[in-house]
Amino acid sequence: MQGAALTALGQYDRLLGRFRRAIEAARRAVQLFQLEGDMAGEASALSVLAHASSILGWDAEAVEVGHCGCGSTTH
Repeated sequence: MQGAALTALGQYDRLLGRFRRAIEAARRAVQLFQLEGDMAGEASALSVLAHASSILGWDAEAVEVGHCGCGSTTH
């Protein structure tokens, strides 16, 4: 449930142009979904993460997220 809330928060932040906050929320959601084994939730959170990363010009991270469900935490 917390993962879903974080994904929704990330989507909301993304829509408002708060991309860094969206990325933070989506990263936390991905971690929670992975712990729960919820692949559908993880995919949703990864989508938010990849899109927000791409908007910020972090294309390498966006592609990495799309390919393996991971992403650097260097930004």
